[in-house]
Amino acid sequence: MVPEDSALLLLDLQNDMVSPEGKVGKAGLAKAAEERNVVANAARVLAAFREAGRPVFHIRLGFRPDYADSLSVAPRIARLKQNGAAQIGTWGTEFPEALRPADGEIVVTKQGVNPFFNTGLLSQLH
Repeated sequence: MVPEDSALLLLDLQNDMVSPEGKVGKAGLAKAAEERNVVANAARVLAAFREAGRPVFHIRLGFRPDYADSLSVAPRIARLKQNGAAQIGTWGTEFPEALRPADGEIVVTKQGVNPFFNTGLLSQLH
């Protein structure tokens, strides 16, 4: 049962992260996601929210190809840059078939860990 005042936020469930061919996924994250049935479990919750007519937000990590929009100096972001991961407009920032956004669902692209920083997500939720 989906509460009437809820919204679903699906974070970082994009090809580069959860696919074995993804630039981050192939380093082990995809295996961990598969062992925990992350995509299948998220798809079940997504179906319930859609059936209930509740808002769904697909939140992905994505950068310009030159990473000029990346302000972080965190080692994990440096690794993304080295691997050319999470570049907007590539297969890696798209979503697996089971989690593809439907018409009317909002896609938010973030450039850091916090999906609320500099994205407009909070305004959209209100």
